[in-house]
Amino acid sequence: MSHRHGQADAPRSLKGRGAATVLIAVYVAFAVWFVSNTAGAALRTEVADLTYPVVGLLVCHQAWRAHVHATAARARSGWALFAAAMAARALADGCWFWVEAVRHQQPFPSIADIGYTASYLLMFVAVWTLGAPRRGLDRRSLALDLATVVAGSFVLVWYLLLDQITSLPTHLLQEVLAVGYPVGDGLLVMASAALLLRRPSWLSPRALALLIGGLIAWAAADVVWTRLSLGDNYTGGDWIDLFWLGAMVCWGLAADTTRRAVEPSTRALPMVRVEQLVPLAGVAMGYGALLTQLDNARFRELGVGILGCLVLGVLLAARQSAVKRDHVALLARYYELATVDALTGLLRREALIEAADRLLVRAQQSGSSVAVLMIDVDRFKQVNDQFGHAAGDAVLMTVSHLCRELRRDSDVVGRFGGDELIAVLPGIDQRAGLVVAGRLIEAVAKRPTMVGGSPVPVTLSIGATDSGGDEPLIAVLARADDALYRAKANGRGVAVGYRQEPVTSGT
Repeated sequence: MSHRHGQADAPRSLKGRGAATVLIAVYVAFAVWFVSNTAGAALRTEVADLTYPVVGLLVCHQAWRAHVHATAARARSGWALFAAAMAARALADGCWFWVEAVRHQQPFPSIADIGYTASYLLMFVAVWTLGAPRRGLDRRSLALDLATVVAGSFVLVWYLLLDQITSLPTHLLQEVLAVGYPVGDGLLVMASAALLLRRPSWLSPRALALLIGGLIAWAAADVVWTRLSLGDNYTGGDWIDLFWLGAMVCWGLAADTTRRAVEPSTRALPMVRVEQLVPLAGVAMGYGALLTQLDNARFRELGVGILGCLVLGVLLAARQSAVKRDHVALLARYYELATVDALTGLLRREALIEAADRLLVRAQQSGSSVAVLMIDVDRFKQVNDQFGHAAGDAVLMTVSHLCRELRRDSDVVGRFGGDELIAVLPGIDQRAGLVVAGRLIEAVAKRPTMVGGSPVPVTLSIGATDSGGDEPLIAVLARADDALYRAKANGRGVAVGYRQEPVTSGT
């Protein structure tokens, strides 16, 4: 609850950032070397070829750690697949280093293409898996948005790449691979759109932005590389490598952000913001590519029709986005009613238990502690009998408001039933939890509830404990309840730990 009691986890958090720091350092070192170095093309190619497997292995390591620390099943599966994609990529990059830098050959296809192809497929499945599932109307809306993106991106890729690739005199396998990479980029764009539209709760906004930004940067760099390769204008160690490597760094940081952040317990469904641009982007890609292919003569003949279709497509996509916004607003309202207690503004019992379970599982995986406080308003029935039920409601609202003021973003606080509240505080043990409980007791004593101009005296009894081993939530709550019983037996208005003597203040 108070921000100060989260400092105990600082060394663990700093330790966990080591791989991310190395990843950033490798990229910065390569970028500085690339900009300042005047080495020949051969050396630049060798350094770039060697950097790729190193960065790929670091990203693979980060993705696997995100898999280990994730609690949601889809998050665990998605990051495991992403780690596999990066492993395939690193292996392919290692093979290509051997072929190009050691043997001084540039065959197409090569043994590295097996790993590259596998990495595209694995990455697509990984990103798709990371998204939250949709059902019913949401699934149909998602399908329509994705179809718009796929159609628009196909038109764009066709005019930029596929039309020229398929017209080249190449062998069948070469043509399949040459076409397969742009198609793989299209799959990544589609997966990015799906991830943005589905916005899973187990990905923080920062992790989501890094992951999607990396995917888009990778696909764009691939398109530019293919265009340059068609004209024999690309050599290894070119400026495009900064974008490819930068995209991989974004993925590694996204995994690191997911691993370090405490997954949100519950959150209202997000209002449509950036997601509204997804169908509009698909329309713009398709018709924009058509317009770029028209010369002056054909524009006079077809340009007005294409522009008219573009306007109609944008209007239809905007209308679809407006309907989706209203639909999501309604879902958000239903979600809030189902998970948030109307009187206190805290989580309802079911949502509280689900969130607390998630925090306990995460703590067990990371080896950290979780303090649990069971909070009870002393003599609450007497308050109702003496001052009326409106006064009792006001008391609960005051106590709940103070709980929200003292909580951290990672803490979970909910109404367990009646006048009992539960606070779940990740990253601290029972001793620190007792300090937080003392602060809450002191805050309630300093801010009495006013009813009819008169103060209603209120005190709190709090039982504190912490998680241990792989025990279930029900066992932790039982200990907190036992500590609460002893707090009431010790005169009320105190916080008692399951293994300690009473603590009566926050100092």
